[in-house]
Amino acid sequence: MVLGYHCEALDEKEGLQLFVDGFFADITVTVNCNASFDLNIAVFDENCDMHYELDMQIFSAITTLSYYKSVVNLLENKIVTNYRLVKQQDDDVSCTCIHNVGYCCDRFDFDFVNHVCEILSKNDIDVFCRYNEALLELISKDNDYKDNSNFKLDGDRMMSEQRNAMIFTDDIETALPTARFEDFIEANDIYIGINYAIFKNSQSDKIAVIDSKYIKQFIKIAEKYESLESSNIKYYSDFSHLVYVEIERLKFLEAVVRINEVSLISEYEFLSKQMHELKRIAPNIPIKTSYDFSFLSAEEFEMLCFDLLNSIGYLDVKCVGKTNAPDGGIDILADEEYRRLQKTERSKWIFQCKHSKKSLDRKEISEIDDLMKEHNAEGYGLFCSNSLTPAAVYRLENKKEQLGGNVLYYGKAEISVLIESHPKLAIKYRLI
Repeated sequence: MVLGYHCEALDEKEGLQLFVDGFFADITVTVNCNASFDLNIAVFDENCDMHYELDMQIFSAITTLSYYKSVVNLLENKIVTNYRLVKQQDDDVSCTCIHNVGYCCDRFDFDFVNHVCEILSKNDIDVFCRYNEALLELISKDNDYKDNSNFKLDGDRMMSEQRNAMIFTDDIETALPTARFEDFIEANDIYIGINYAIFKNSQSDKIAVIDSKYIKQFIKIAEKYESLESSNIKYYSDFSHLVYVEIERLKFLEAVVRINEVSLISEYEFLSKQMHELKRIAPNIPIKTSYDFSFLSAEEFEMLCFDLLNSIGYLDVKCVGKTNAPDGGIDILADEEYRRLQKTERSKWIFQCKHSKKSLDRKEISEIDDLMKEHNAEGYGLFCSNSLTPAAVYRLENKKEQLGGNVLYYGKAEISVLIESHPKLAIKYRLI
């Protein structure tokens, strides 16, 4: 018996049959006349057959390799001082892989084969440990990941080039002794984006952010080497240092990005730029041009207005007073520059920013004449995060006519049009 796995002698052959996990391996030894012997390992499924589907072939190759490494390790320690790989073939219709290994022996006697089989049947062969090593080794040699791979084999784990992510098969405490699984909380909201992957726990509202390229490659590897379904993947994080992903045998660990908010904004900006590039090439695609400002704070809306004025050409733009000040206060001062025939002149403008959850009515508009006189201004402007009622528009239009056109007003629709001409602001204020 080998580590509790069933083991039997082979009929009409010098060797044994080892059963593990629904598969069995025929391990046979052939003595050659030149004082060497061949060790042959063949792996079959429970029906003495192999189905030639991709995942079954991979699993068979890994299983064969794990048996092979286990026996080699045992024989090196007990009997053999030197060995060489004779050949490897997979042309037998009854099994996917056969490994033939030639061992050179310092001394030989007629009881040698029986002695090898006795050792194989009585000593511990940690097949599952070897399986994990073989699995990682096979992945590291896979042509799909060998070139330009983000991971390199490092003992019993695959380590990223920056050493901030790893793929492994053991438990998390073995892979990283400083990590305790009891510190991890399951992440039930997952987003894997272009540059960053974001994990959230809905109950605690915590967020963890990692570099997405490593977890993307891990999922690709898992799809090939595990029977991967979305329900099989479990995501966890301590939401301060690490993100941990567990499938079946393969596991993944990555360090979180230190400043989550910066990473989130960076991911958002990248996607937003991609959207605007797409719209530039295909302008008729249905991307909305009326933005929702309701989730902005009053301070953020005021800063959006500040940036808009700078973007459309006003000079010396300054925020003044306090946000949400009582009616009569102004929020922004700015200069408009214009050319006369012989010189360039400036006029002073004052702006109010109204961040409102409902349409702005006539009575909520300040006494424009008094404000302009108080601040010695030649123009008045109004920004409103919502729409303007017809009565409010009528009052502003009357005042505009009285002041020779020196009144401007921007409701939600007008601000949206301005932002469309300056898409960086839509990205900066997370409007798309």
